[in-house]
Amino acid sequence: MSNDQLKAQIENALRNEPTLSNANVAVSVTDSNIDLSGTVPTSNDKQTAERIAQSYSGNRQMSESRSTIHCATASEWPSAI
Repeated sequence: MSNDQLKAQIENALRNEPTLSNANVAVSVTDSNIDLSGTVPTSNDKQTAERIAQSYSGNRQMSESRSTIHCATASEWPSAI
């Protein structure tokens, strides 16, 4: 599977996850890594996004250290998206 195909699959899965409907997560895929970046309301949402990406990873690396998803506080959230 190409990087672009994998990226599209992960993006689609993130969009279709009801708990991430307000999330702003970008996906980047290289031959060896999947990177996530963006903003979500809670740490549970961050874990959900990472779990979804991991489920598509195959031979690529997906680690929490490569994820730069910020969990916005309640006061930040309206302006974070």
